[in-house]
Order: sequence, then structure tokens, then C-alpha cells
Amino acid sequence: MRIPRVDLAGVFFDRGGSPTEPGSRLLRAVAALVDRTGGINGDYLPLEPKTVAQLQAITPTGPALGYCANEVGGETLVYYAPTAAVWRRSRDDVTISA
Repeated sequence: MRIPRVDLAGVFFDRGGSPTEPGSRLLRAVAALVDRTGGINGDYLPLEPKTVAQLQAITPTGPALGYCANEVGGETLVYYAPTAAVWRRSRDDVTISA
């Protein structure tokens, strides 16, 4: 099944790439789902775990989700903020680091 690309700017992310209030709630809900189900790379959330270095080498053209395997605070769901050109933890919006 192919899922069409949807422009999330203005709904879940502002034009600067930071999450809006609904976007923050969605990111927290997805992070909670991952924690509860262990769905890192399976039926629930098919995101391949990547290291901080691997994520920092990726420059998406817009907002993106990822799963960081070696972040300082432990494995976590992350998102890319395009205007800041950084990956941030979904739970507290802090820039990722190893």
C-alpha cells in the first residue's frame, strides 16, 4: 500500500519546522505507543533505528520522524526541524546528542 505525501506544515508543524500544539501531542502519543508496544521496527511503527551520527548525516527536505538508538536519554522518537537543521527528541524538543 502506498501512502500519499501529505504537507504537514501548518497542521502538525509550523512553517519553521517546529511542532505546533497538535504536533507535540501527536509526537508524544507516538512515543508512548512505541514505549508501550516496543514497536520500533515492526507492525506498529516501522522506523529503522539510527544512531545520532547517522541521523545528523541525514538532511530531510522537510519535517521528518526518526528513531534514535543511542541518544543520551536512551532510545527515543525524534523529529527533524528543518529551519534549525537539527534532529530533536519528541518528548522535550531538545537537540539530540550521543
